[in-house]
Amino acid sequence: MEITGIAIRRLQRSLNALGRGLSTPHLRVDGRLGRKTVAALARFLATREREGEEALVRALRALD
Repeated sequence: MEITGIAIRRLQRSLNALGRGLSTPHLRVDGRLGRKTVAALARFLATREREGEEALVRALRALD
C-alpha cells in the first residue's frame, strides 16, 4: 500500500489541529512521512490514547 503525499499532508494537518495544547510539536505540512511526523503521531497517540485515535480517524475522514 502506497501512502501518498496528499494523505501525509492530511495527517500532518490533523496532528497540528488536534495536538494543540499538548506537547506535540507543530509540523510543517510538506507531505513527507519523515521522523518528525512519525514522532508527532506516536506522541499524540501515547498522550491521547484511544480517544486520540478516534479523533484522528474522524479528522482524517472529514478531510477526505
